[in-house]
This record gives sequence, structure tokens and C-alpha cells, in this order.
Amino acid sequence: MTNSAIGEIYNQQADTYAGYAENRFAWQYLEQPAFDHYVSDFYKSNTHVLDIGCGNGLVARHFVERGVLPQNIMGIDPSSGQLALARQATPGANFVESSAESFDVEPESLDLVVTNTVLHHLDNDQLEAMLARIYVTLKPGGVYFFVDIDPDQSAESFDPKRVNTWKDVATPWGTQVPFFNRQPGALLDALNRHGFDMVAGAPLSIAPEALLEDQVQYEHYDSRPSRMAARFQKIPTMKKIPRYYDVHIPNLIQSPEEEIKATLVDDYFKAWNKQSLQLISQIFSTDAIYDEKPGEREALRGLESIQQYWQENPVAQQNIRTDYHIIGHSPDKAVWARFSAAFIARNKPDVVQGYIKFEIDATTKKIRRLTEWFEHV
Repeated sequence: MTNSAIGEIYNQQADTYAGYAENRFAWQYLEQPAFDHYVSDFYKSNTHVLDIGCGNGLVARHFVERGVLPQNIMGIDPSSGQLALARQATPGANFVESSAESFDVEPESLDLVVTNTVLHHLDNDQLEAMLARIYVTLKPGGVYFFVDIDPDQSAESFDPKRVNTWKDVATPWGTQVPFFNRQPGALLDALNRHGFDMVAGAPLSIAPEALLEDQVQYEHYDSRPSRMAARFQKIPTMKKIPRYYDVHIPNLIQSPEEEIKATLVDDYFKAWNKQSLQLISQIFSTDAIYDEKPGEREALRGLESIQQYWQENPVAQQNIRTDYHIIGHSPDKAVWARFSAAFIARNKPDVVQGYIKFEIDATTKKIRRLTEWFEHV
């Protein structure tokens, strides 16, 4: 299901939903109390908040009522009709038409990102892309908070024939909307891989005072918990990388293939310590790729490019000291090393640490791709 299709569905329902949303029972007695319980420490004037799938701005108005300045709140939604209502009802806040996975926000500019009953409108690929964007836009230690349908409470989530499929569900405001039936545990696994640690979370219980408001609705939500809420915190990039690539600890007894890989890792660091262009030329294949800081720099392709880079960079370093160890292997059979290095570069001391992923051709016994993530410390 594309975002534009979902946006159009909510465009058609914008006015109908608006008449229902403000006094929505689940918002008043399940979702709003969850925000107050889990993220009340963000109710400050200078908190920068992004609400993904903001609809008509209900959550944005909640943050304004709790003290956040409107100009520090941004909402995105694929429905232009919903956004028009949000702008009208929430002056000062910024509302932008965008999908959940492709919104444009300055890196490390947000304190908090929230989604309220949005995740079930995303398939697995869209969810992965959204989490990747959230990670980039949050400040170090920033928080992602969500309230959503609890797949653990759905029998369909445990049915292999129905899991990871779309269906149409009836809404309380008398329409139908698309719903992605996600496998239990898949959301938490995705959050873990994308660099988030769970701080707090649980299935939501209906507030007791709701019984006085509407006994039928109360019994509906009290009989079978349908919502969950959780707060996740962004972890440092260097901690995220081996988790994202599912790096497993090495076996105590190495296989012949693992011994070849370990030897090449050793040779790589020997070449660095000795500034040996000759050894580098021996351990990389002629069509090797050298990808330093992926996504930030263009990868070097071919042995000649790697040799030229080494002549200009590592070979120009002085007083090199490195420490490294193999931390494991990823499902694509790459071997991973954690390293730290201290050296003098351009007459200035430098210390770096990070990870290197070695993809090795077992037939030629050479490195065919090296990917390196590091930070200066």
C-alpha cells in the first residue's frame, strides 16, 4: 500500500474523521494518558517534536497544551486534507505533506519523534525506512515514542497465512482503512536493529474514570487490551552498527574459511602499522571496493584507487599504534573487527575507533570489499 493511496483514503475521510477525533474515546482514555505517562519530561517550551502521521494535528495540540511552543512542533502526513485541518486548528506549528519514510528534517535536530496509531499503516519496508530516518534526525540520546495497535492481542498476527499482509478494517467513525498485519516481535526487532533501546513500555489499560463516560466503550477496551505504548532511546552509532548488521560472536574453534579471514584481518592491520603498500597490494583483489564511512564518502573502486589512497593517507601517518580484535561474523559471511588507532596525521595527534567489515573471497583468499565506520575520540 503506497503512502499516496493511504493519503487519498484519509483525504476522503478528513471531515468525517475531524468530527470524531477531538472527542475520541481511545484518545481520551488510552492514548493521551500514555503520552502523559511516558513523555511528560518533554513538555517543555524548547522541546523539538516531530509527529509522523499527524492527521489533523491532535497530538501537536496536545503538546502545545502541555507547554511546547508551536513553532517547535512539526507534523507530517500524506493527506493534504488532514493537514489543512491541522494548520487551521494548530496555528504556529509546521505541517508538511510527506510520507513516513521520506520526510526531510535536519539531522540531529529533534528531541522527540512520535507516532500515534500510525505503524499499522506501514508495511515492513516502509517501517524500516522510517526508523532509519528517525535515527538520523534525532539528537544523540533522543527519544522515539509510539502508541499503536498491539499485534500480540491479534489472533491474525499468529496466523502464517495472514501475517505480513494488508487488510481493510472498519473504523469507529464509520469508514474503512488499510491495516498491515505485522508479526508479533517484528516491530521491536526492527527498532533494535535500527539503533533504539527500549526505556519503558507496556500494553495500555483503559483509565478507570472512562467507565463513567461510556460503559459500553469501557467494556470494549477493558475486555481485551488493544493498544501498546513504548519509549525508545537512540543509541550511539558505533553501538548500533554491529547490531544492525547482526554480527554474531566468532566460534571458539575456527573453520578453515574463518582462519583465512582472520589471517587477512591480521595482515590488514600489519599493513597499517608498518605502512606497507606492498602488503596492502597483496591482500586486496584487483576489483576490490574500499568503503570508508559509507553514506558519507564515495567508495574507492579497484586496487589502483586503494593504493593511491594509502599513499596519500595511512602511509603519511606517523607513530601508528593500533589495537583490534575480531568480534564476529554477519549472515553474509563477512568477518568484523573492532579497532582503535592512535597516530600523528599532518603533524596533529589523532585517535579513532570503530568497526571494519571484511568481505573476503575464500577462493582467491583476498579482500573483495572493506567497509569502515569510525569516529574520532
